[in-house]
Amino acid sequence: MTVHDRLDQEARERCALAACDLLPPAEAAAFARHAAECALCRDEAASLAAAAGELSAAVTGEDPPERLWQTIAARVRSEGRPAIQAWKRWKPDASGASVGLLFRGADERDWEPTGAPGVEARRLFVDPAGDRVTMMVRMAAGASYPGHVHAGPEECYVLEGDLLVGELHMHAGDYQRAEAGSRHGVQSTDGGCTLLLVSSLHDTLTA
Repeated sequence: MTVHDRLDQEARERCALAACDLLPPAEAAAFARHAAECALCRDEAASLAAAAGELSAAVTGEDPPERLWQTIAARVRSEGRPAIQAWKRWKPDASGASVGLLFRGADERDWEPTGAPGVEARRLFVDPAGDRVTMMVRMAAGASYPGHVHAGPEECYVLEGDLLVGELHMHAGDYQRAEAGSRHGVQSTDGGCTLLLVSSLHDTLTA
């Protein structure tokens, strides 16, 4: 880690996690080495640890379950970063409803980053009532998407590139349908890909 001349949001979050002993062992060791050289991070973590100690001394009760700390840590890490399933926040688009037609032209500005590095999504149509979203997904070379369980049928058509789905290596022109309740493991790409996806808005991440 670089010695800081000022603390940005990510650095402050890491100091908070370190102060609360919420960093994984390897990250905690790396932070300790960094803090030995970075006075700003060292002082920030010490200040937060002291405040946490004062708060804990002022209250009594049972320790919260470990899963609660894990949830808090995950939320702190993800604060301010794009959600992996960004489409769950998309609102229905009534544009064109009066004539029964909706058109979306090609526009690079429509692509949104997700919390999965190298993975972007482009909204085409959202139907909350029918629990369906139609979108394009673009994955950079070497990128991957976490495993998930399908809340409804998912249809995937590879427009370009390659997609690894378990032992199946899909290429441009290939199509796969996954039924509700089925599970996809981590999906990845060797050279990058662009996909057309129609799926539920309520898939659940498993990895």
